Amino acid sequence: MQELAGMKVYSLKDVCQLLKIGSKKGLELFNNNEFPAQRVGRSWWIEADAFKEFLKERHDYSKSITLR
Repeated sequence: MQELAGMKVYSLKDVCQLLKIGSKKGLELFNNNEFPAQRVGRSWWIEADAFKEFLKERHDYSKSITLR
């Protein structure tokens, strides 16, 4: 986790490590419209609170998004 403009954020690499997924699946997740990440330049970021909320909303696996 890093701080960017006063906000705690996770990078694509951070999220992949937390979820124990590879970079290919991580990119699929970050490119999914349901995932609240933002691209800044060449880097992907997600606010820590938004990531936690995303995980809470998908705790019920019947609501989970599908990764190809």
